[in-house]
Amino acid sequence: MKRRSKSIHSTKAATPQPQETIRYSPEAFVYDDDKPIKENGEDTNFSSYLNRLKTTDQTVTLDISSSMAKEMLSYITKQRPLINTTVQRYSREMKEERWVLTGECLIFGRNGALLNGQHRLRAVIRSGKTVTMDVRFGINPEYFPKIDRLHPRSASDIFGMLGEKNCAPLSAMTRVVWQYENTKGMRIAWKEPEPEQLWEYMNERHPDLRKYIETHKLTLKAGWGLRAGISAYHYLCATTSGKEEADLFFYMFLTGRDIPTWSPKHPVNKLRDEFERNHKNKQKGGQGLKEEYRYAMIVKSFNAWVAGRERTTLAWRSQSTTEKFPRIKP
Repeated sequence: MKRRSKSIHSTKAATPQPQETIRYSPEAFVYDDDKPIKENGEDTNFSSYLNRLKTTDQTVTLDISSSMAKEMLSYITKQRPLINTTVQRYSREMKEERWVLTGECLIFGRNGALLNGQHRLRAVIRSGKTVTMDVRFGINPEYFPKIDRLHPRSASDIFGMLGEKNCAPLSAMTRVVWQYENTKGMRIAWKEPEPEQLWEYMNERHPDLRKYIETHKLTLKAGWGLRAGISAYHYLCATTSGKEEADLFFYMFLTGRDIPTWSPKHPVNKLRDEFERNHKNKQKGGQGLKEEYRYAMIVKSFNAWVAGRERTTLAWRSQSTTEKFPRIKP
């Protein structure tokens, strides 16, 4: 019969009971950064604890500190390559005390090897926090290739589960809006919020973003890509500078209609030329412009159009320390 612990923070000695299989007792196991692991009052370490549990097919709940995480990682054998952005994201959740016990276990094999959990354990070390996690022992190490193959829930999945009809484009649009407001338009993966936080960000701060799905449909006809990004910047321009101006600008940009002049210096014509050139270059196998660069061109074109100025260029010196990502002018 399996047993599940509730806590490991008790200093009371457990009453030993005769039994064939080692059973986890919260009173019998205490872990502290500054002290060795103690079992029934005797100094020991995670090695001896693991050696007795690794073949027992049990799941226990432990409060894992930085030093315990380091010890657990010493049993790592083969793992997929470490993804630093994942470690950074987990660590940020732990520091902000948003990490919760979900039932997803660290896994140790019958041979004592750590089969799953390196990112979480490295995040514990990075955060300096003590984090509660479930730990499963006794898994056949031959099953390692089959562990952790399930597809994680994406932002689109979470938006759909929370009742959003256009979950895929809306979640992508929300991410672009978040990037504009929090990372100066840059795509910095490890700083991005979790899917649930992204939905809360949209629902609480930008609920009207849902209305700009129609722009997403227009971008399909234009065929330039960046469908969610263009829709997001339509919303940002509308909320910053005015809906009437933004609606007309993006209609002209995406359809080519109602532009008062065919002058190549007109901001909308210039923007369309740049997007068309980039699209043709990619079709020929060339390297296209980065997303943030194209977003910067949209902002520069919109600002010039609102101000009634012509543009001979829409270049953005993205590598320059003097020119920051352009902001939409009210």
